[in-house]
Amino acid sequence: MDGRTKKHLITPKLLIKKYGSRCLKSSALRIPEGDKWLEYFVKKVKPDVILEIGTYRGITSAYLSQFCKKVITIDLKNGKLEETDDPILSRHELWADLGIKNIEFHAVKGNYEKKKIINHMHFDMVFIDGAHDKTIRGDYMMTRKCGNVLFHDYREIKDRPDKNQIFRFVNSLARRDIEVQNVFAFWKKREQKA
Repeated sequence: MDGRTKKHLITPKLLIKKYGSRCLKSSALRIPEGDKWLEYFVKKVKPDVILEIGTYRGITSAYLSQFCKKVITIDLKNGKLEETDDPILSRHELWADLGIKNIEFHAVKGNYEKKKIINHMHFDMVFIDGAHDKTIRGDYMMTRKCGNVLFHDYREIKDRPDKNQIFRFVNSLARRDIEVQNVFAFWKKREQKA
C-alpha cells in the first residue's frame, strides 16, 4: 500500500482484530474517534509528506500512511517502546505485515540529531505525539516551517500539572491560528497579506 487509498484499509477495528486491543496503547487511535479526527485534519491539508515525531509502535504512522505519499517518522533509539517487554511486533514487522511501503523511520539519540535530520527534510504537515514535556516547544520550532502542525494529547490534567506541557505550549500560541478537536490541536500558519 502506497498512500492515498480511496478506501480506508487500515482502521482501529482491523488493527484490534489482527493484533489485539493493546496494539492501540499510546496511539492516537486509542481515543474514541481518534481515527476520524486524524483523517479530518489530514484531509484539510492534503499533504504529500507527513512528518511524525513520536513513533512508539508505529500504529499511527500506519494509519496516516494511507492519506499521503510518504510518512517520515522519528523516535528515540531508546524510547518508550524499547523500554517495554511487550512488543506486539516491531515497527517494521507491523508495517510489512500491513503491506505498507511508504513509511521512512529514523531512530535518533536526542534532540540535536533529530534537528539535524529535520533541517534537511521537506514535509507538508507534522504530527507531534512525542515526549509530553518541555521538548514540545523545540519540536514545534523545528517543524513549523511547513505551516501545518498537529499536536496530540492537548488537554489539561488538573491533578497532574507536570503533565500539562502540551496544553500550556499550545495555549501560548496565537488562538486564532489554532483549531481544537477532542485531544488534537492544529496550528496553521496564517497566510501573509500582500
